[in-house]
Amino acid sequence: MKYLLSLSTLLFSFATFASMDLENSKQPGEINFLAVGKPAMIKIKGVSHAPVTKAKIVNNKMSVESNLVLKDLDTGIGMRDEHMKDEYLEVKKFPTAILKIENIILPNGFEVKPTAIQNQNFEGNLTLHGKTHKIAGTFSLSGSLELDAKFDIKITDYGIELPNYLGVVVADTVGIDTKIFLIKK
Repeated sequence: MKYLLSLSTLLFSFATFASMDLENSKQPGEINFLAVGKPAMIKIKGVSHAPVTKAKIVNNKMSVESNLVLKDLDTGIGMRDEHMKDEYLEVKKFPTAILKIENIILPNGFEVKPTAIQNQNFEGNLTLHGKTHKIAGTFSLSGSLELDAKFDIKITDYGIELPNYLGVVVADTVGIDTKIFLIKK
């Protein structure tokens, strides 16, 4: 009887504390940003490879950490990229942006059989240009562990001067959209 009670306690512990570690798959993902200029007809789009991402799921709660190498951002215009990286983002001094999200609630049993989650809210912290601020956005997570997240940032919150060129000033709010393909470690 004592043995049966110990065995059932052990099995209950495994079921209660299920966990899963995730990382980037070899399938390329990407991060996109959109900065609108004033006048609003100017739209600056940029793209980069998906950030290096690690995620952990414990008891139906997921935490995520993504590290983006800023020198890889590309707007399609070399001179603009150079100004963005050297003058505004200062990538030699601040080479990465780090996004940390904790306590994303997942459906029961997600660790055993991932199911799709659509347009859920999240909150996290973004470190950019040496400053960390809270951000909020939405995410979707497919059963095949494709993670899509969208959020906006105010670049002046991070001590970044509003870019301007010949009277065109970039708006303070920049939209971020990322797609990351994850696999179990």
